[in-house]
Amino acid sequence: MKKLLTIALLTLSTMAFASDVKWDSVELSKRTESADGIKDFKGYEVGGTLLIDNLILTASKTRVESDMNVLGYDVNMEVELVTFGIGGKVSVTKFTDLYAIYSEIEVDTKISVLGYSASDSDEATSIRLGSRSMATDKIEISTYLEKVKMYDTTINKNVSVAYHFNEWSLGFGYTKAKEETGTAITAKMYF
Repeated sequence: MKKLLTIALLTLSTMAFASDVKWDSVELSKRTESADGIKDFKGYEVGGTLLIDNLILTASKTRVESDMNVLGYDVNMEVELVTFGIGGKVSVTKFTDLYAIYSEIEVDTKISVLGYSASDSDEATSIRLGSRSMATDKIEISTYLEKVKMYDTTINKNVSVAYHFNEWSLGFGYTKAKEETGTAITAKMYF
């Protein structure tokens, strides 16, 4: 009985201090990626999210690069992604939203070595299913699964936590795919 009472009190106290999930935002992230044995892709992401009723619109630009040594030559590789997405959300509780977003992605890759460079452009699509939850009025926990299709299909798994300061938040996220990992430190401004 004590255990049940403790769980009920913790649940009620968390609900008393939690707040609604905020969507309308602009964000800036510092990103680090590792892919296919290539270490230390570093860069940024800038983007925004707009919620109209339960319709979600997203846009972002991500740029990461890595300097590496290949067969004794210094090689620079840059990857830039421009993403536009549309989706929807449903509130399952006052503090938790489930969402789905379909995105079109433009992928530009540039490789430079010995003063020469080559570039290529591709297109990809993604479907993201996720949840965002305010554990308290200051702490947000979010997760998603994302299926990305370019040459083959990749499944990204992400978990993030953010601390909210009124109209701002600062967060940390970790993403894992088959042979890739990534981290992001993100600052968001809500409007």
